Amino acid sequence: MTDALEKIKNFVEGSNDEELTFVALKPNATDTIGASIVMDKLTKNGYQVILHAPAIYTPKNVRVHYKEIYDGYVADPEGKFKFYPNLEEYLTRGPIYGFIIAGPNAVKGVKQLCGVTKEPAEGTMRYDLAKAYGIEYDKDENGIHASGEVAEARREIANFMKASYSNISYTMAEAELMAEIADKVDEYSQISTNETTL
Repeated sequence: MTDALEKIKNFVEGSNDEELTFVALKPNATDTIGASIVMDKLTKNGYQVILHAPAIYTPKNVRVHYKEIYDGYVADPEGKFKFYPNLEEYLTRGPIYGFIIAGPNAVKGVKQLCGVTKEPAEGTMRYDLAKAYGIEYDKDENGIHASGEVAEARREIANFMKASYSNISYTMAEAELMAEIADKVDEYSQISTNETTL
């Protein structure tokens, strides 16, 4: 556990020694897809899941996670991100299940493995899980998320670690690492100062 937390801490602080990425099962998927199924899919494709846990996202967590979308919504509530309130409601409806993953070119590779939101290709995680477990993948409630860029992965991992803090068992030394990782959220989450009521 300590080694995993050290890797996570280094990554969220900007180290490029080992690339990590983040995958989350969203609330409409956690009831029907076990973490072991997703882990199996990832490991069979050469990735290492270094930490996984459930988390409850608050509206603030969602705003940090989808920073660009939220900022766009605040700037223009009737613009292309007008769907944001539904997205926030969806991700706070129930628990998510997050995975922190290591591997060469992890962000790009896992994103490709996850598949696109609309009409994902056969063999991608999104396609296979939807077909096997009957999950409806549409624009707003698509069941699974993977980081799209390294900068996103750093922010999303720090945000997830803060949200999942109480769901992970750790020693006192590891608690200090957890706190340092969680502290990065404030730095990565400079969401729009023009807060809006949803």
